[in-house]
Amino acid sequence: MKTVLITGASRGIGFATAKKFLAEGWRVIGTTTKKGQTIFDNANFKLIHLDYLKEETILSAVKEIEEAIDVLINNAGALFESEDIIKVDMEILRKTLEVNLIGQISFTEKILPMIKNGGQIINVGSRSAILNEELAEIDAPAYRISKVAINMYTKLLAKQLESRGIIVSSIDPGSVKTDMNTQAKKLPEEVAEEMYALATTKHESGQFWKSGKKRGW
Repeated sequence: MKTVLITGASRGIGFATAKKFLAEGWRVIGTTTKKGQTIFDNANFKLIHLDYLKEETILSAVKEIEEAIDVLINNAGALFESEDIIKVDMEILRKTLEVNLIGQISFTEKILPMIKNGGQIINVGSRSAILNEELAEIDAPAYRISKVAINMYTKLLAKQLESRGIIVSSIDPGSVKTDMNTQAKKLPEEVAEEMYALATTKHESGQFWKSGKKRGW
C-alpha cells in the first residue's frame, strides 16, 4: 500500500484530496493545526498535529511519521483575513511567510529522508504567484509574495532531488471554493482529482501545473 502525506487535511482542498486518496486505496497521513480533531473513521488514515507557527510541532510531527512516504502534498497555507490591502503590512507579512514559506520548508526538509526514491512532492501554489501575466488586481501582497517564493523552492528542490528520482511540482488549483475564497465556483473535489492524477503519473520535475497541463510561472 502506498502512503501519501497531506498537510492541512482537515478542510478544503486538503480534506478533499485526503478523501480521494483513501478512496483509491492509499494510506493517508494528514496534518491539522487543531489537537484532538477527528476527520475520517478509516483504518488507513492517521491525523497528526502540525502548526507552522510553532516549531516544536514541526519536530513532533516528523517524529510521529514512522513510515516511508511515496507522495508529499504541501497543501497547508494561510491567507489572513486582514490581508486585503495594497500596502504591505509587515506584521502580516512575517506571519504569512512563517506559515506559507518558512514553516513549509522546515517541515519538508525534515521529511525528505522519509520520502522514497522515485516519489513525488507537490507544492500547492496559487494563480496569485504568476509573474509572467499582468495582475488583474493588486491585493493580498503578503500571500502573493509567499506563493512566489514557494515556486522558487519547487525549482530548487527539483534540482536538489534529481539524483533520487523524486519529482517536485507546483500546482495552481485555480479559484477554489474554500474558507479563504467563498465566492469561487470550482470545488475542492475537482482539485483533488487533479492532484491525484499528478501524483500518480511520471512527468517532468520542477514544473508548474494547472488542470493537468504545464503552465507558465
